[in-house]
Amino acid sequence: IRLGGHDQLAYRVDCHRVNGGISFGESALRFQWDRGDRPLLNSDLGIVDCAVSNIGKPSPGGGVGIYGATEGILLLGTTLHDNTRGEHNVRFTYAFKGVIAHNNISQPAWTKQCLTIRSLAYNQEDSLTFKKFTGKLVVADNHFRADNTTIMTNSGFGNNGYDKPKTYDVIWERNLFETDGRVSGPFSLDGHRSTVRNNVFLAHNRVSYGFGVGNLFKNTADATDAKIYNNSFYTQSSHAVAVRDHCLGVEIYNNLLVSANADSETMVQLYDGNPDVRQSHNVVTVQPGTVSSTYTSPEDFQLTASSRLIGQGKDVPNAVDFAGTPR
Repeated sequence: IRLGGHDQLAYRVDCHRVNGGISFGESALRFQWDRGDRPLLNSDLGIVDCAVSNIGKPSPGGGVGIYGATEGILLLGTTLHDNTRGEHNVRFTYAFKGVIAHNNISQPAWTKQCLTIRSLAYNQEDSLTFKKFTGKLVVADNHFRADNTTIMTNSGFGNNGYDKPKTYDVIWERNLFETDGRVSGPFSLDGHRSTVRNNVFLAHNRVSYGFGVGNLFKNTADATDAKIYNNSFYTQSSHAVAVRDHCLGVEIYNNLLVSANADSETMVQLYDGNPDVRQSHNVVTVQPGTVSSTYTSPEDFQLTASSRLIGQGKDVPNAVDFAGTPR
């Protein structure tokens, strides 16, 4: 299915065993490629209660479950599963203002992602280059699962080079990131002014890290002002959060790492390049004092009255919304 233009909705559409799922007309990309005057973008597109599965890989391109660029996006209640013969489950090459929530997204192709939020090339010295930033997105209450990829989800990469993160103001909250296989890390964050809060990272087997801040592919990352608050990591990695080179203004507060190897693991690993990180009130433990010792459903994360986590957090700064208003 191909959407394009303005005020369009795909509702209860089932795409199964096809070479591509739902895409948007690529006016934003053609603006860049053709270097022509194409000021009109897709806008206000919705994908609600749809299902996309078993995507193949046509030649010469790849099959993506949902793909495109738009201003105004609503992706709600949609299931994307088994894209192992294709590419990403969801790839936004450009997205400005939108909500991605209550989706079940799993099993992308090898080295691809459940959800990848990108930005088009931006060059202030070239007046013909597409000059818009991806940003002002809320990614909430989703279940991401991948057992066969390097990174499960990412935010901030530039389409024309991993060293150009130009994504601003993305909030990731109350998501479940789950893996049971060969995944280096569930989540990689680039870009600027992102907030990652109240998520659960659940790795049934060992992973390299739970969550990476900064460019994990090159040493030119410029992720700035990332806020990582109140997340829970259930993993056997050596550290929960990896912060790469030259990241500035990163805050890591009130996070929990639960691991059988807690004595040898740390919450945060700082890589070379001297990233600017403020961290405190994070807890690494074998057993946090939850109702159940297994972590397979939200009910298992309830704390008992004797849990050592009670009272261990700190007040984090007041949240500021996209308009700059304190909340």
